[in-house]
Amino acid sequence: MELLRNRGLHGRGLIEIATDEMVARYNSALEMMGLTPTTLKRFSVDMIGWSPEVAEEKGSTYYLTHSLANPTAIIVSINQRHAPVYFPYHSFDRQMIDGIYEKYASQIMDINTTDALCVDLDNGVSRYSSIEDVLLVDAFVMKAETPGGLIENCRQQKKLVERFMESDTLWEDEEERQKLINSGELYGDLRNRNVLIEDHVYSDVDIFFTEALGGVYIFNEARGTGREGPLIVYRDRDRLQAEGQDQRVMRLTSIADSALLLKLTREKYVRVDLQEYKDNPDLLEQKKEVLLAEYICAVEKNYLNWPEIKKKNFIARHSDDIPGLYFELERLQKRLAAGENVFSFSLSMGLNSCLSRPHHRIDEVYRPVIEQLLSEIDPSDPIRLFRYNKNRFYREYESYSECKKNWIVDYLNRRI
Repeated sequence: MELLRNRGLHGRGLIEIATDEMVARYNSALEMMGLTPTTLKRFSVDMIGWSPEVAEEKGSTYYLTHSLANPTAIIVSINQRHAPVYFPYHSFDRQMIDGIYEKYASQIMDINTTDALCVDLDNGVSRYSSIEDVLLVDAFVMKAETPGGLIENCRQQKKLVERFMESDTLWEDEEERQKLINSGELYGDLRNRNVLIEDHVYSDVDIFFTEALGGVYIFNEARGTGREGPLIVYRDRDRLQAEGQDQRVMRLTSIADSALLLKLTREKYVRVDLQEYKDNPDLLEQKKEVLLAEYICAVEKNYLNWPEIKKKNFIARHSDDIPGLYFELERLQKRLAAGENVFSFSLSMGLNSCLSRPHHRIDEVYRPVIEQLLSEIDPSDPIRLFRYNKNRFYREYESYSECKKNWIVDYLNRRI
């Protein structure tokens, strides 16, 4: 992992929390949420305020949530807006929290001059105890407040001031005057603070992934099949708690199901667009490079900076052992370059798995979750795995040989 950090592939983009004041604000947010403060004096946070160092300290990657159904976010700096989300609980976490940054950037900057901002991501479900609970999710309501109640206190003070400014007689009411005096003494003059953040709704949840129940992909629409009910793609059938559920209203499929890719293709979630590969031949070159590197690192100790002539010599000597998919890609590459009609091709299952991408009819907001699922069906593409499934990428990286670790770090730095 040290190599990844040194090359900017682990921890890249995180925001450092390194002053006593910022650490205190972060801890005040944790305490407001009923969580134990950190003892660390320096750590980093991502877009939603999740910290790898704090997670390690607490021994839990799920420390920033009371349950996977209702995660929370901590914003101590507007700079978090451009940070990555390192440990999403749902596939849409980044898009969801970005709505707050986009709509309330100036308010966040004002709040962060004095306070941390806590965001409760509420979907109306207390916990995901079964797949039925997950299927109840139709939107998230983001509710923002600070540990000291700045937003609500500012809202109340502004209302008091507005009432006094609109009335000719309210100043004579001693009780009402005292309310305004008390507000000023307790919270200061908030009239010019720009901190009011209203509840914000995120509803793009037709297709999503959640870490709950062992990891589940939800497809709440059956494209082009005429079937009713959502498609549920799971990692662990035993954790769904779906026994006794009416199978007519949901279709359960394992990620390990060999027919899954065909199902996704038939329902127009994924497709192989050979025209795209024809127009962008480097995409096939990348696929070949990855397959070759996988084999070379299985038999060699080093694969950095090999010249082309050395690669060709290696391929010639090991052609019987290199995966056949490499040569299938090579033949496809030649035929596309020769201008053959893309509709005349018949692809093997291996090529279909290797070349599948989100269907062009899928809304842009849902394409990342399709990419993530494809990275689980075929984890051989390190770029897709790194971009859309970082947790799995980091887990698998630890098991790589030194040759593959060195090569993949070099490859990612060249390609992303």
